Amino acid sequence: MKKSTLATLSLVCLMSASTVFADSKEGNHQSMGNMQFGNAVLSSAEFKDLHHSGNLQLNNVKVAHSLIVNGKLNAKESILHELTINGDSKLKDVTLSGPTSINGHLEAQDSKFNGPVTIHGHLSAKGSSFKEPIKVRSTNTNFENSTLHDITIEKSRSGEKEYLNLEGTKIEGNVKFESGTGIVRLDDKSSITGKVTGGTVEKNS
Repeated sequence: MKKSTLATLSLVCLMSASTVFADSKEGNHQSMGNMQFGNAVLSSAEFKDLHHSGNLQLNNVKVAHSLIVNGKLNAKESILHELTINGDSKLKDVTLSGPTSINGHLEAQDSKFNGPVTIHGHLSAKGSSFKEPIKVRSTNTNFENSTLHDITIEKSRSGEKEYLNLEGTKIEGNVKFESGTGIVRLDDKSSITGKVTGGTVEKNS
């Protein structure tokens, strides 16, 4: 009995470890709707919902409905729908079909945002596309070789000026600075088809 009890306790400890590795065969949908805790690495898996508290790394993962993370997210080659993050995020080769809401910094590379995006933190995007309106609260927002539509820069709580930096980027819509003192910096390969309100435009040589 003692040996059996010890073995059971050991198994429970292993299942409760802070780092989780998950692999899933194609077509095998898992559900992790209840909040999971700790640092996790999930690879080649499909989920209906995924809610996590702690640092989360995704590699080739599909989430059909909501992904909620209270912590840092690092995702690569993944397909997501609705994304809510309370923490910093790094996305590479990620496609999002629904709304994105991040309370923290976002670094996106070669990613597609097909729904509205709200970022309360620094946004840096490279080689990415945004099909719906973007709302950002940051003093520096950077786009490189990207395309986007309307973008609104909220007033900085610190009172500093807000900068929207464009490099090789096309905005097919309007730019709005809520503070009235924003500045758009763009190179000769960037363009804005709509209006800039609440700010001025500076062209880099």
